[in-house]
Amino acid sequence: MTNKEIKDFTSKLVSLKNENSINKITIRTYERNILELEAFEGLIINTLDNPNLTPSEMIEIIKNNL
Repeated sequence: MTNKEIKDFTSKLVSLKNENSINKITIRTYERNILELEAFEGLIINTLDNPNLTPSEMIEIIKNNL
């Protein structure tokens, strides 16, 4: 391999590594967002299923957790 080919190959490897790192960060962000949405969904379901709360209290609890 010539020096130029080695440099190009190395550059491509570095680019792939950087892209892989960015993809991993993106996936972690999506996973965190999904967990937050699931937790919020659980809060909504538990709030709406609570017979001891008035509709106004339910709305207030949900609004405070947005």
